[in-house]
Amino acid sequence: MHFDPDLTGSSTTFSPDGQLRLVVVFSGQGDFIRLNPDGTWTMELVEPKAPLTVSVLSNGDWVTMWVGNGSVHDTFLGQPMSDGSFIGTGEALHLHVEGKLTNVLDGSKWSLLWFRLVWSG
Repeated sequence: MHFDPDLTGSSTTFSPDGQLRLVVVFSGQGDFIRLNPDGTWTMELVEPKAPLTVSVLSNGDWVTMWVGNGSVHDTFLGQPMSDGSFIGTGEALHLHVEGKLTNVLDGSKWSLLWFRLVWSG
């Protein structure tokens, strides 16, 4: 995850088997950053219609198979960078995506529900 100072950016996550990749693009609207009492940073990103791309791993390359948009709620621990941007630390993450996608090969319509929870502590 990487987010510019205006909180625009993107998040990439993978299926447990590593064969699917989801990329979500964030507009920076509805997002907030909080400095926690323990010195960590929490970022919460809420997008009602974020652009989504799902790709399939094929012969070592990512091939885009579905595109569309969806509702995204992403909360995670972040770290500020010297240029004012933020990156995810990978220590804690909650990602919930619901979207409508179109298959780029045949135009068929698909629904997406993607949930990821990471906690290391």
